[in-house]
Amino acid sequence: MAEDDLVLFHAWLQRPHVKRWWRNRETYEQVVAHYLPCIEGREPTDHYLILVDGRDVTACAATVEEDDRRSWRAFEKAGFTHVRDVEEDGLRHRLMRLERTATVRE
Repeated sequence: MAEDDLVLFHAWLQRPHVKRWWRNRETYEQVVAHYLPCIEGREPTDHYLILVDGRDVTACAATVEEDDRRSWRAFEKAGFTHVRDVEEDGLRHRLMRLERTATVRE
């Protein structure tokens, strides 16, 4: 992501089906304040990358808010399974995991 992407990203965050789950990103200034330090390298951020040919992974995990049924159903449709419920930022989340399939080369 680059700084120029923040205008489009802000617009996406304002769509009703997205806005419900992305709190505290209502103004463009809030989006810039949150994401620009990461983009510019001033604030450490965890980035995750899954490689197949370069180095295989054993699984991919993500959390999604318990009440965001559309998102966790999308994870399930992509093959993720519910591992357990966890608390994140004071809210219940579903920990989802996708195991590497046998079709991926070692």
